[in-house]
Formats: sequence, structure tokens, C-alpha cells
Amino acid sequence: MTVVNNLGKIDSLVLANYILETVGKMSHLKLQKLLYLVQGYHLAYFGKPLIDDKFEAWVHGPVSRKVFGSLKDKSLLYADICYRYTSV
Repeated sequence: MTVVNNLGKIDSLVLANYILETVGKMSHLKLQKLLYLVQGYHLAYFGKPLIDDKFEAWVHGPVSRKVFGSLKDKSLLYADICYRYTSV
């Protein structure tokens, strides 16, 4: 159980980028729902949240305002978005 006790929170943008990099192109809606499911699974399994974001109840499902705000200029709600690596 030491692994569970040492788990920390991660930034929701890092999680979103990981999902996009791993799964591939998807819509904002799908990404938001996957973030919500990951958060819910983590809460249920480990008893604590993985990210600090509060999800809002929008018409088409849960939305993290932070992730939505960072990606809203990159695509439309139903258009596919994908992970793009940029070196710093």
C-alpha cells in the first residue's frame, strides 16, 4: 500500500495531453468525458482526487473549465484535436 499513499495530484493539462498522446485524435467532448471518468475512477479506487479541477455540468456532459479554456481556440466542440509535441 505504500504506492497508494505516495500518489500525488497532477495538473489536468498534463493528464489531457497524456490522453491525447496515448489515445489519439478526439473531440473536446470525448476528452472531457475521459478526464471525468479518470477522476471518478481514481476517487473510487484510491479515495482521493487525481486532479484539482472542479467539473461543471454542461449540456453535453462534464467539463473542466481549465482544460476547455486551454484548447478552445484549437478546435470546435465536435472537431478532433490531437496532441502536438512542442520543444521548449
